[in-house]
Amino acid sequence: AELQAQRQNQFRMLRAYPKIREPRPPQDLTRRAQQLIAFNPRMTRTWYHLTFEYVTLFADLRTLLDDLCDQMTTDLLARGEREDAQRFWSGIASEDSLYQAAQSQLSLLRNPATANLLVNGGFDAGTLEAWNAGSDVTQHAVGDGSEAMTSGTGAISLSQEVPVRVGQRYRLTAHAKLPTERDGNPRILATDVRFKGPIRPRYEPNYRKRTLDPTETGWQSSSTTFAVPPVADRAIITITSSGGPVHLDDLSLRLVQAAPSFDTGSLADDFDGDRFDPNTWIDAGAGHSGYLPFVRDGALVFGRRPMATLVSRARFDRLLGGDEGKRSPYILHLRVGPGDDASHGGFLECGITTDTLSLDTSASGFYLAHATQRPGRRAGGVTSLAHSATLQTHWHQDAVYTGGGNFDLPTVLANKPIWYTFRFDGETVAIHADGTAYGTSAESHLGTYAHGMADITSKGPVFLKLSGSNVRVEEIHLE
Repeated sequence: AELQAQRQNQFRMLRAYPKIREPRPPQDLTRRAQQLIAFNPRMTRTWYHLTFEYVTLFADLRTLLDDLCDQMTTDLLARGEREDAQRFWSGIASEDSLYQAAQSQLSLLRNPATANLLVNGGFDAGTLEAWNAGSDVTQHAVGDGSEAMTSGTGAISLSQEVPVRVGQRYRLTAHAKLPTERDGNPRILATDVRFKGPIRPRYEPNYRKRTLDPTETGWQSSSTTFAVPPVADRAIITITSSGGPVHLDDLSLRLVQAAPSFDTGSLADDFDGDRFDPNTWIDAGAGHSGYLPFVRDGALVFGRRPMATLVSRARFDRLLGGDEGKRSPYILHLRVGPGDDASHGGFLECGITTDTLSLDTSASGFYLAHATQRPGRRAGGVTSLAHSATLQTHWHQDAVYTGGGNFDLPTVLANKPIWYTFRFDGETVAIHADGTAYGTSAESHLGTYAHGMADITSKGPVFLKLSGSNVRVEEIHLE
């Protein structure tokens, strides 16, 4: 668990500094050498993880951890009552790298028997119903049901598409047995899980394989655990074998942990815990990144260093149109305060844009930047004797600017918490800022303008995103 947490953290760091190059003498900096040493820019690519689609490390580590936890639970149940096992896993703190695996164990303890989500996973009907099968796959009865197998020296290829829900965790298991007559060739059993959605999902590879033991006469199994990534709504389950005939049976896909509960089209967070809520926020899966923000004294704190982007689990596809049966317009309440370093200014970026990438000012949707500056010399040689604060907002439709507004905030608000209110409808956005409370009074009104958006979902589902530097987010509500 700690190894996986370290790997994810280091990946964020590599994405935080994409232009780092290894120092080389000028005479060595040929074009080819530059390509070899400028490795960090690749880390921010939108589909970086697809480079490793057939690398088993990701699924191996994830499944090994779950298997070890399963063994621990089995041992705890053998020693005592189910409540003892639940008490053990409930004691894993939320900041512990083992927390996610512990939550899966608690879910399994509460719901030990879950249905097989694969249709015809046991082939008991004597057909390959619901499966997309390769031409070499036929039926072969071995006395305990009807199994799929290869013909001749061909390879099995079976796949099935299954509806899934974002955030849920599953375990895929396949059982295989070698035929009685064997030729000595090694047999490989592999499983893979890929995803589909309204836009292309991003996820770590789920490919896993094992070499079947040629001396084993009974059934051998292989499993993998995985979580459904944002925007995915379907999983493509694939089981393959190679090296010669193999019997397959009892293929299963079972729910390990239910998805976090959250209201689509609604978000409210007062940051009153000891960390940001993983049921409300996720780390942006691609693009620029950095250190994760932390929660302290009732606020989400962004430090004065490269910071990651948090993305809401809730979607806001109806931001400008209102949901059927729901009141419109949407209203965003955002309370922002100065950061920890009083000697420097800070800024907060917030977007309600498509996809789960890190913040991009040209992404389809709404973008705002709240910035503060301390007294002193500014860009252009201008010297200011007081703190100042500005708000920049703009909208893009398919990377084309459609509207925006920039505002200088009253000096009295420049170095203290600010209560922002944004009111969205199908044509305009109205913006208010106050130093004591949310409101829409004439005194707090910064401006109203037409956003020019035709379809905020033209590039896919819409999420709320936060990032920044030397700033605190004390509260955020969008509904």
